[in-house]
Amino acid sequence: MNSTNTWRVLVPKRVANRLVRLPKRDRERIQEILRDFESDPWLGDIAKIKGENTMWRRRVGNYRIFYSTYSDKKIVAVKEVERRTSKTY
Repeated sequence: MNSTNTWRVLVPKRVANRLVRLPKRDRERIQEILRDFESDPWLGDIAKIKGENTMWRRRVGNYRIFYSTYSDKKIVAVKEVERRTSKTY
């Protein structure tokens, strides 16, 4: 893959630690999506977070990945991975 088409995905340590505790199947699906972000962070079931310029939500089964994109630097910054509940949004 051409490096000009590659995004850098930043996952904070606290989010990475949370992922480790998820069931294996869910963790693997989320990790696959995070790898997909390297080529295109806007693919899949996403929605822009209202009132936020760079914040997005990606649905992965019962989980939601909240992240910001910075097009000028080609960075995807993962903010949180949460299990969908009535309090998620």
